[in-house]
Amino acid sequence: VDVAEHTPDIDADLEIGGTISGTVTGDGGPLDGVWIEAYSPELDYWASGYTDGGGDYVIRALPEGEYRVWFSTGEYNDMNDTAFLAEYYDDVLAADDATLVPVQLEQDTPGIDADLAVGGTISGTVTGAGDAPLEYVRVYVLDTQGDVLDSYRTESDGSWSLRALPPGEYRLAFMPAEHNSEFSQNYVREFWDDQSAIAAANVVTIEYGDVLTGYDAQLAQGGSSIGGTVYES
Repeated sequence: VDVAEHTPDIDADLEIGGTISGTVTGDGGPLDGVWIEAYSPELDYWASGYTDGGGDYVIRALPEGEYRVWFSTGEYNDMNDTAFLAEYYDDVLAADDATLVPVQLEQDTPGIDADLAVGGTISGTVTGAGDAPLEYVRVYVLDTQGDVLDSYRTESDGSWSLRALPPGEYRLAFMPAEHNSEFSQNYVREFWDDQSAIAAANVVTIEYGDVLTGYDAQLAQGGSSIGGTVYES
């Protein structure tokens, strides 16, 4: 296109997409403000929407095809201090297990509902020398293969809490690297309960709706540190 030149007939004939609709409930009632997302079978994001006060939602403007529907609970849990588990339709945790939802142009696919379960919550406090609370310690929840499921950075009073954990067996890791860097200290990592290696860590079992407290750690200080300077060659 040249300056001051008009290029006509750049037209578009838009199709009317399909929709997916349903209702989200949990703990015996509708959930207002849950975020729902529609993905292609290859997990490419397409569209999304929130539930209303009755727990109802509509995801609009979808091309014809099949979709995985994800009920995301992170934002809802943060705003409402709840622990609902996120899930895919139909009542599964993993994307590979999701039931594909068919969509046709100009038509609604209704009844894609979810009744969300309440996951487990686990909490504790991290302290150091003299029972002083340690801020900025990263607490990890690991599965039995050592893969990270979730994490939380301790508050100024040393407290930490992780919620919406699915049922299973887990190990806890207390990693003070960020604390040490921020406060020029030398605390050593450990695993629950007072173990130096993940293989020796005590297993924590979590069931639906569990509220587990008292998973505390008192970290020991290391005997020495390593320092130096890096120069460009």
